[in-house]
Amino acid sequence: MSQLNLPRILTIAGSDSGGGAGIQVDLKTIAALGGHSMSAITALTAQNTMGGSLIEPVSVGMVSSQIDMVAEDIGVDAAKIGMLADGNIVRVVAAALERNRIEKVVVDPVLRSTTGADLGGEAVRDAIIARLFPLAALITPNLHECGVLLGEVVERREQMAGDEEEVIADLLMTADGVKQWFEHARISTRNVHGTGCTLSAAIATYLGRGLPLVEAVENGIGYVQGAIAAGVGLRALARARARCGPPGCGTRKKRISGGQAGR
Repeated sequence: MSQLNLPRILTIAGSDSGGGAGIQVDLKTIAALGGHSMSAITALTAQNTMGGSLIEPVSVGMVSSQIDMVAEDIGVDAAKIGMLADGNIVRVVAAALERNRIEKVVVDPVLRSTTGADLGGEAVRDAIIARLFPLAALITPNLHECGVLLGEVVERREQMAGDEEEVIADLLMTADGVKQWFEHARISTRNVHGTGCTLSAAIATYLGRGLPLVEAVENGIGYVQGAIAAGVGLRALARARARCGPPGCGTRKKRISGGQAGR
């Protein structure tokens, strides 16, 4: 950790033009949790809240240079790895992690979105397994990605509590086979775009702050749950503003009509 007691967290991932996932949400998460956020962009994407239309990989030389520049000067306490567009980028990232001795690495194997969209082929999957998994302190696949990695359908563990509240669980399995479940109530919302990115970035930040793995995972899950519960859908917000007019218009008009103009 830096002399200012500020964890230096590097995210290696793709850019989301809509700001809801990828590098953009990683940087927000790291900053919100008290870290100094740094980035190495691996791909540019054209996407919004409804989906994506184009992915353009960054050159392997640029990806490698971004990692080297921040590691050599600023230093890296922990790193999070997200979308890697092709097998060559996977291998370049792995080599840079080894070269710069970056040890606390959280790998989010972005192979398939929560909607089931394929974000990488077999070459990317095989390269991630061969080159990045051995370097990782933690791997955070979603259910779809677990299926891609294991070659079989993975079912969600869920149950109904006594009050009929739906409970879902996240599983942490250590290298020696120890399992730990983290259970929490399902939040009814459609605003879950970028939650996988947020989780891996949060856990990396907690690891960079010196927390042990189990505590970092527990805190990361708690942070994501809080973010989902407090989130407001951008499309719903846009519709509300369209009905109202400019932001704050309803409040301002009310104050003026009462003879108290707002400052």
